Amino acid sequence: MSRACRAGARREETGRIERRAIWLLLGLALGGCAGQPAPAPSQSGEDNAHRFTGLVVNVTDGDRMTVMREGVGRPVQLVGVDCPELKQPYGTQAKRYAAQLALSQEVTVKEEGAGTEGPTGSVTLPDGRVLNQELVRAGLCWWTRRYQGDDALPLLEAEAHAAQRGLWADPEPVPPWEWRRMKVKPKVRELRN
Repeated sequence: MSRACRAGARREETGRIERRAIWLLLGLALGGCAGQPAPAPSQSGEDNAHRFTGLVVNVTDGDRMTVMREGVGRPVQLVGVDCPELKQPYGTQAKRYAAQLALSQEVTVKEEGAGTEGPTGSVTLPDGRVLNQELVRAGLCWWTRRYQGDDALPLLEAEAHAAQRGLWADPEPVPPWEWRRMKVKPKVRELRN
């Protein structure tokens, strides 16, 4: 290997180490809220109006599932996270992990908004863990930067990234929003003379 190649490889490795250190420092700066139990659900009437308990009957992909509510299957998209698409690297792992934790379980859904395919929300598992957080902790999704509802998500992502868990083992994982953009084929315009 030439001297220039070795120097380039050292610079690349140094940059990788610096990025990991930045993620770790970010995690420490945010206060170490990982590992703390999820807050107990509020008992106020307003908050409970947006909560329901139901059986998870289907896991579509890592961040979408169907939960039974009053005898009707309701699609729920996990808020604050974006899992890889199924055909994308780590997409099937994210789906399997979500199914392992939630499928056939009685969960509590806290609806927080409306997505393109139904309500968005957080899903609390029977043991009190929040599925949204568990997917981030396992390194199987990105937390959505525009979502400010769960302060644990950025810290959990930083920890997973620093530990190279899940998709963070890949030196350059492609976020699902970029993957979807790459998969969209531009419309062919008809040229007229």
